Amino acid sequence: MPALRNEIRIESGADEVWQLVGDLAATPEWIPGILEAKVDGENRVCRTADGQEIRERITGYSESDRTWSYEQDLVPLPIKRSRGTMRVVANGTGSLVEWEAEFEA
Repeated sequence: MPALRNEIRIESGADEVWQLVGDLAATPEWIPGILEAKVDGENRVCRTADGQEIRERITGYSESDRTWSYEQDLVPLPIKRSRGTMRVVANGTGSLVEWEAEFEA
């Protein structure tokens, strides 16, 4: 299964960055092209700028570890399965945001 890994260094503390990344409904604030995100229990629905939906199940969430995981049930791409993990790690006075994902084309 193909896998992707992306990371970005941010000059803000990990707790501050987690306040945004850990807020599952705040996705439109940091992912371009996402206009809306609604969370209902373990389910999240994101609406893209072109009106498409992304439906996800949150499969793990840890405030203390600053991490959450998901499986996508519906994406506007030609893939069968997609899952991933978001993580915020302290990095000196800043932080590192890690996004790991895998999918089946």
